[in-house]
Amino acid sequence: MKSTLFFTLVLLSSSALQANPVARKLVAQAIKQAGRETLEAGARDAAEHAAATAISKFGAAGAEELVERGGLELLEAGAKHGDDILKAARRVPEATRYLGASPAEALGLITRYSDDALRLESRVPGMAEQAVAQFGRGEFAVLAKAPSSEITQLVGYASRADSPATRLVLLESWKKNGAAFLRKLDQHKTLILTGGLTVSMIKVADGVEEGTRLLPHRIPTEAMTTFFSKAGTGVSMSLMLGSVTLPLALFWLLRSRRLTHARPPSSSQASN
Repeated sequence: MKSTLFFTLVLLSSSALQANPVARKLVAQAIKQAGRETLEAGARDAAEHAAATAISKFGAAGAEELVERGGLELLEAGAKHGDDILKAARRVPEATRYLGASPAEALGLITRYSDDALRLESRVPGMAEQAVAQFGRGEFAVLAKAPSSEITQLVGYASRADSPATRLVLLESWKKNGAAFLRKLDQHKTLILTGGLTVSMIKVADGVEEGTRLLPHRIPTEAMTTFFSKAGTGVSMSLMLGSVTLPLALFWLLRSRRLTHARPPSSSQASN
């Protein structure tokens, strides 16, 4: 009896939401924006329900603003993926179109990283994962606010860096001098593309020595981490063992030969 009553209330609530005249108006507006004449009954009901949900959470004006930015795609995404899509569009207005076009992908970025990752991806498609690969997940807050052209350049140069430490110096120099630093680095573009990016190139573009202060405590750890991740544990251990055992073996061989030559002859050898 209680179960039946519960489902009845849910259905009544859903019907009330879909019967909202403001929601119907928003859906009609979204259909017109999309250049379509109508929707199938089921799709229209789902869109109206998403619109009504937006109205209940953000008010009529807030819902209308969402629909103006995201159109029918956003309502359809909200109907399919729930109000997380609508909430994200409200938090990150510039990502509204992206949320409507690729809702699952967009929600995945928020779950794995943050709203800043969503913000960056909506401005520079494909850049969020590249930024993580080059700089880690902790830099989204800074990168998300930078001009798209700078982000593209920065990540591109980072991919040519000869070590994690070099990427760190690159990032810090860019944070300090921004576009001016990247313009100077562009003067070495051909050399970087052919031979890779080094700390010395960054220092020349930066014009100061401060970048190198970040290196001493980061190079050993980051270089070893990169080495193990790229070479694999087996290969890494073989190389490490070889680098230790080979010098020891040579030392033992030379020592043994010196001791043999230095040892006095035995009594039998002396009598002969």
